Amino acid sequence: MTTNSTDSAPAEELLDAIAPLGDDELAEIDELAELGDGIDDDTDDPDEFDDQVEDEDVDEYDEDDDDEDGDIELVVLDMAGTTVTDGAEIPGAVAVIEELREAGASVALISDLPPVERDAQLDALGWHGLADLVLSPADAGRARPYPDLPLTALLRTGASAVDAMVVVGDTTTDIETGVNSGAGFVVGVLSGEHDREALEGAGADAVIESIADLPALLGLRGE
Repeated sequence: MTTNSTDSAPAEELLDAIAPLGDDELAEIDELAELGDGIDDDTDDPDEFDDQVEDEDVDEYDEDDDDEDGDIELVVLDMAGTTVTDGAEIPGAVAVIEELREAGASVALISDLPPVERDAQLDALGWHGLADLVLSPADAGRARPYPDLPLTALLRTGASAVDAMVVVGDTTTDIETGVNSGAGFVVGVLSGEHDREALEGAGADAVIESIADLPALLGLRGE
């Protein structure tokens, strides 16, 4: 049978269009196709269509769930007022840091102190090696409320996204830093300078009495 050359032209044009696509582009096409399979074909309302896409695409962090699915990759803790006061450990701070790391999260301590003074405090507390990372503005760039400290911690620990980061602090500046960094969850602690109203006003997603309450808030104890 003789094939009509005009019939093959569209197929050739289609192959020409697909050929330049690399593996990443083809994978994206497959992902979009799978997404489309979950959308009602009878939907006539464009807004309803958009809502269905958003429902498929957004995976929000739920503080009531445990962390078995690895939502929390990094917890950034302010040292002064959150884990340390007057040069001494706030009760439960060490146990919390150890529990967070055992649950699979990296822990970064941040401080406004120059590195020499910060390290002297760590020496006095016996905290060297307690956290994955300890940072001062000299290590990261700008001081709080700029986002440099949490974002530097994110990069150095290899966390996948800001949504996987929790920032914890006792002052409005700490909270603003977490918000400015785009952290997925920002927690205020009432063991330092500012009260609940101030911390919530600065943008805290949740406020706890003490650092000892953090693992339960994050769902790491299945409570």
